[in-house]
Amino acid sequence: MNPILNSSDYEHPTDRTALAALQSIPLLNKVLTWWLNFHVKTDMMIEYRGNGLEVTEKTCPRVWRLKQLALDRLSIKDNIPIFITREWDYNAFATGVTTPMIVLHSGIVEDLTDDELLSIIGHEMGHIKSQHMLYHYMARTITQWAFNNNIVSAVVMQTIIVALMEWQRKSELTADRAGFIACQNKEACIWAMMKLMGVPENYKDSSKYEFTTDEVLKQYENSHEDITNSAYKKLIYAYITANISHPWTIERIHEIEKWEGILRE
Repeated sequence: MNPILNSSDYEHPTDRTALAALQSIPLLNKVLTWWLNFHVKTDMMIEYRGNGLEVTEKTCPRVWRLKQLALDRLSIKDNIPIFITREWDYNAFATGVTTPMIVLHSGIVEDLTDDELLSIIGHEMGHIKSQHMLYHYMARTITQWAFNNNIVSAVVMQTIIVALMEWQRKSELTADRAGFIACQNKEACIWAMMKLMGVPENYKDSSKYEFTTDEVLKQYENSHEDITNSAYKKLIYAYITANISHPWTIERIHEIEKWEGILRE
């Protein structure tokens, strides 16, 4: 039996600090928790049960097996429903607070290896285990509301949005660590990210290409050096990334490589 894993065992320190600040707003938490659970239990569950494939031991035994493995390795006792839906892009997401669910786009189920897909499932379960869902929803909702009402330029609102999005990007680093724990294969974890980044699936196995994760890490070093060598470029980087939900993929790969090195020490 695997030792009991607590979310604090793998959470990125910057994620933990930012989340603690967000959790200090009790009334807002209760209202958003109620609404998100209502939305998932009604609209989303009805939609995906009607128009997506619910993963069971019989409907999709491969993903079911990977799901059970991720639940075990991440010490998650509750069942988390997984749905597969046909979409044009590579994506997966988790939603819900007390009644969470995971949605996988069909492309990643078709194109990723078992270990790579396991890292994606583990990533989404990591969000759930670390109680990220409420604040992800808050970030999306507040940002969209501000844009719809043309008040995104207000200093106070912009400050809130920037803080929420900064936390969300840090939460992705935590979830990446959970994905690594779930698949227990650093190369698979990194290759899943590389495929999401746009690396063709056949690059991994074809003798025509000499493409390795080391080359992507070199790309990170070049990018990092380019960003940090001037105040102007730091400002451009901050502007470009201020409203995106995920860190750049090369940054995520670098963080997994760095964390795996820490674990080996």
